[in-house]
Parts: sequence; C-alpha cells; structure tokens
Amino acid sequence: MLASPSDLFAQLSELGLNVHGVLPLADWPDFSTDEDHAATHGLADSVLWVIGHQGPRLWQHLSAWWGEDWPSRRLDAHPIDAWSRETIERALQARGIAHRCLFPLREQQALLPLQQWGRVLGWHQHSPFQVGIDAEWGSWFAYRAVFVVRQPWPITPQRVGPHPCETCTERACLSACPANALRPQWDLQRCLRHRLAPASSCANTCLARCACPVGQQHAYDESQMAYHYGQSLAFMRRWATSGGES
Repeated sequence: MLASPSDLFAQLSELGLNVHGVLPLADWPDFSTDEDHAATHGLADSVLWVIGHQGPRLWQHLSAWWGEDWPSRRLDAHPIDAWSRETIERALQARGIAHRCLFPLREQQALLPLQQWGRVLGWHQHSPFQVGIDAEWGSWFAYRAVFVVRQPWPITPQRVGPHPCETCTERACLSACPANALRPQWDLQRCLRHRLAPASSCANTCLARCACPVGQQHAYDESQMAYHYGQSLAFMRRWATSGGES
C-alpha cells in the first residue's frame, strides 16, 4: 500500500514544520540520480518534497524541547538544520518510505533553487527587503528541508493570490530601513555597511521587515529574530574579514 502524505504532514506540522509542497521530480531532472531511477523504475514514481516552517511554532517547539537557553549553547553548527533533517528522516523511516535528502546536508553543498521552487508552489514573492513574502503569512517563513521521496504523491497545486507588495500603499518597509538601502532599489553594500557597523540597529533584526504589515500575526518573537539574524551577521563578518571570498 502506498503511503499517504496526509498523516506525515500533520505530524510534522505539529512540530512546526508546517509548510509542505510536492513537485514532480521529472520537471527537475538535475536532482535525480541513477539510484532514484533504479529504485522507482522511472521518475514518475518519485517527487520533490519541499518543507518549510511558517510562524513561531517551530521556535516554540525547539525552545520547549531544548530549554529556553538553547540558542546560547553550541549544540551543533546548525542546530535547526540538524533537528529538521533528523526529525523528517525519522518520520519517513517509520513509514518505510524510501527517500534521499537534498537539503540540508551534513557537508557543504551547491546552492539549491529554493526560491525558484517556492515560486512554482506560489509561496515566494519578491519583497523590497529581499525576504520572500506571502499574502497570508508575510515574510515569516523559511525553507527547512528538501527530499526526494520515492512515492507517487499528489502534486501540490500552486497557491494563487495577489502579490502583497503590489497593493501596499504604505510602503512602511522603505521608510523603516535606517540604511536607506531599499530605494530606489535594494543596495546590498548599504545594507552590509549598516549591519556591520558598531551598535547597528539591525544587528539582530531587520527593521524594514518588522515594519511590513503583512502577516504580522505570524511574526517571530525577539529571541527567534535574534538567533536567525545573529547567524547571518556572523556569516557577514566572516565574509567581510575574508575580503568577500567565502
């Protein structure tokens, strides 16, 4: 009997991995392998499964699981990645579903077209502050994992809806950016200079993102914002120190 994805999606959603999309692997042949072909007798029996989180539920679950101080402890170089992958793999293994993880991997890997897959699914629209935005949950979501699953699951229909930025009259994000990095178009260097400045007001947040009115009911709390932006700031500092080569 073929495994239905509905109970699997429901189990993961309870843990905060609550955004799911299934794409036909045949449309993305670069991500199939000889092993996939041999195991499934053709790409028609395999799909790409894209998993994300939306809103604060994932963070709430992690905080309860590891304790409130877990972001300050070095549990893993990328603890959310490690937890997401292991949680999803355990759920697949418990159901006997053959699979291969594309993201996140334990070693370095080439960049995957996550935003492109998100656009195909209708999750990802461009925003002035360079974070994907959705008309329902705003910018408060992230891509957490991608798997090749050897099951002919139903393909997810594309979410259809208006682009929230096209109907926004306030443009609060533009005026909220202290670096004036969003107009007339996004200026990466202005953004970097401000974030890397001593005592930057955007060290552990993005004031432009926080000013966006879309999906505010799903916004991350201060600790979640500080964790994610602290990770990106550390990367920026390493990148700047290396002369922009890493």
